[in-house]
Amino acid sequence: DMHGKHVGGGIRMNWKTSTKLFVSGFPLDSTEAKIRDLFAPFGTVKELMLHRHLDTKILKGFGFLEFETHDSAERAKNDMHGKHVGGGRTLNVRWAVNQAAIWVGSLGPQVTSDILKAAFEQFGEVESSVVVADPLTHLSKGYGFVVFARKAQAQKAITACSRDMLLLDESAVPVRVTVAHLEDMEDGFSRNSHTYHPRANEPAPHFAENDTREYEFALQWREMSIRHRMQRNRLKEMHEQDKIELQKQQMQIHRDQQAIFQQRQPPPLMGPPMPQGHPMPQGPPMPQGPPMPQGHPMPQGHP
Repeated sequence: DMHGKHVGGGIRMNWKTSTKLFVSGFPLDSTEAKIRDLFAPFGTVKELMLHRHLDTKILKGFGFLEFETHDSAERAKNDMHGKHVGGGRTLNVRWAVNQAAIWVGSLGPQVTSDILKAAFEQFGEVESSVVVADPLTHLSKGYGFVVFARKAQAQKAITACSRDMLLLDESAVPVRVTVAHLEDMEDGFSRNSHTYHPRANEPAPHFAENDTREYEFALQWREMSIRHRMQRNRLKEMHEQDKIELQKQQMQIHRDQQAIFQQRQPPPLMGPPMPQGHPMPQGPPMPQGPPMPQGHPMPQGHP
């Protein structure tokens, strides 16, 4: 799904061939037929896998869809993400995860793609690595991606970096490592080693040792980062709740205005009601000529 491609001195992640989506937010009473019908306008759904509770077999509200073409999957993602589907549920549509790719954050400005690759080769064969940088300034955005040959190697890296403190420079800031999502892998100029010249005494990537000052600082950095992420997530949730409440208020105002408008409309013009049980009045009878004498032929016109 993703390969390193040299473009203008950088590496761009080419992932625009995926046909598989991760979808959450299904109503819990959905069926496979209903979900297929929901996504049918975008193309043929090759495969649909819904996750259920093992004991009750009730849907967990998420699953995977695979389309025949990337264009169909992309249109479904763009049109269905954020769509309200009843029961207070909203669809969240993302590209499915490449389980062999990881996202690496908290990178210092001097970390390059080569340093990133060297740091993670201890977990297995690295197919490609990239530190995403601004295409205009060439400065690092502070995160990058590593694609392993196998997903077990990626999981090994995630586990190790969650348990211990992997440092890529002398800043004592441990890197954050999670599974990479395809939509996170934006095109960006790769920061290669030729843009930075490391100092001779700069430490190589390593795990901080327990009971050292370096480890204590790394732990404090990690704890502070976790607190900040929790605060951002809470603010994001509050923002989403405020948006939903404001939308409800706007919809209620719209309904009230419609009701007032309908009340102000004059009733349709109608005549007085007909009294019940009386026949419809008839007009005066049409005048008729004298009766024709019997036995006489009908007069004919002039020849």
